[in-house]
Amino acid sequence: ASTLAWEAAHAYVEAAPDFAYSWTEPAAVSAPLDFYGYEATAGVWHITFTDNVAGYETVLRSMWGGPICVTRADYSKVELETLSESIASDVPDAFSVVADGVSGTVIVQTWFDRGLGDELRGKHGDAIVVDPVMVPLATDFVVPDDFYR
Repeated sequence: ASTLAWEAAHAYVEAAPDFAYSWTEPAAVSAPLDFYGYEATAGVWHITFTDNVAGYETVLRSMWGGPICVTRADYSKVELETLSESIASDVPDAFSVVADGVSGTVIVQTWFDRGLGDELRGKHGDAIVVDPVMVPLATDFVVPDDFYR
């Protein structure tokens, strides 16, 4: 498995309409980095697609001889990015709106949730995760008597 073969396979993956996400899990023994800083020939290359997983795996194994793990994802990269852009315009006061390919979600970071997660999931589906900075205390929370000592 060469870096050039990996680059060709990576270009094929990125162009696939069903492509969701990919990452390389480093091997226990690190290989020297190539010109681009990749360890393309060391570790397992994980690739996710929304459809035709077996077909993509067959093609990728013929293109690149290194270890791969090809699995199914619920949303493609394009779907998550489109959803992310839509949510960013729906929630302009969000700190960040990120399409996370590993989890297959769009993560929205805001000050408070206040039902925003339910609202966004109702409008856009289950791929939405709202990550509020401020989380209310439980209603039954009691400060221990010795807390301030």
